[in-house]
Amino acid sequence: MKRRLFWLFFSVLGFLIIGCSHSPVDDESPWSLIKNEEARRKYMMVQAAAGSMSYKKLYFNIKLLNELYPDEDIITITHAGIYGDYGQTLNEEKQRQYKAEAIQMLKPFVDKSYPSKISQQRILAYNQYYYHSGQFQKQYEYGKEIMALKGQGGEVLVGVGGSMRALELDQNNKILQARVMALEARQIWENLYDLSIPQMRQAAYQNSFYISTLALTGECSQAQEVFDTTLKNSQHYSEMERWYQKFNPKNLNNCQSKRQLTGQ
Repeated sequence: MKRRLFWLFFSVLGFLIIGCSHSPVDDESPWSLIKNEEARRKYMMVQAAAGSMSYKKLYFNIKLLNELYPDEDIITITHAGIYGDYGQTLNEEKQRQYKAEAIQMLKPFVDKSYPSKISQQRILAYNQYYYHSGQFQKQYEYGKEIMALKGQGGEVLVGVGGSMRALELDQNNKILQARVMALEARQIWENLYDLSIPQMRQAAYQNSFYISTLALTGECSQAQEVFDTTLKNSQHYSEMERWYQKFNPKNLNNCQSKRQLTGQ
């Protein structure tokens, strides 16, 4: 459970969704990839405070940490991912620029040789690389491969990649294909979040990827209510409002078609 929470933390935007600063640091934990104890401590402090920071402040904290510890690959990968995420708070031109620069920062880790396909650093780097380069089908497929190999983090790649790919299909009016993809992603999210626990349910309802899968699998009314009452009141909605509109159920073809059929 602890490692699953790490992956919810490390997933795109997940830095702000749920904390796992109490995860144990052992030889199998992703935290063990940060070798310098002081660097690890500071990294976990930034993560623990992330929910109360603006994206801009979060980015500059990670950037400073990366400058202090340039040889800690996990911090560099996090820096690249948060840099790309921060771009999502800006206008479209800046967003493209920041994502392009994030991709260049991640490229050395993608090109690097790893001992296995389920090497933790490889998974973390590819998760960010596929997301910020818009290769959602590949992100989804790599997540499936990791899950088949019993590696850590595959579920989050399937959840994020599947959600984003489903949105692309919906935008192209491939509503049935979007629903199939979204259903799998939704099941992944509901396995990661125990919705019977209020804290976890609140975290799920602040996850725009999960909300979009609710809408794309036919739960348009519930998804819209969650979007309007929970996501809009979350800490970072105002910063990300332009970006979040792609997840807004009222903007999805699936929900528009449903309203036309029901006359709502």
